Amino acid sequence: MTPWIEQELARHRRRELEAEADAYRRASSLQPAATSWRKRLGTAVIRAGQWIAGSPTPA
Repeated sequence: MTPWIEQELARHRRRELEAEADAYRRASSLQPAATSWRKRLGTAVIRAGQWIAGSPTPA
C-alpha cells in the first residue's frame, strides 16, 4: 500500500480507539442506577409470599 493510505488507515483506527476509550470513560463515570424495578418487584413478591404464608389458613 502507499504510505498515505497506511497513514489514513492508522488515523482511522486511532480515532475509533479514542472514541471507544471516551465511551468507556463516560460509562464508567456514570452513577450506578437506582434499584432496578425488577429487584423491587422481586422483593415485593417475596414479602407478599411471606405474608400469605404467615397468615392463618381459612377454615
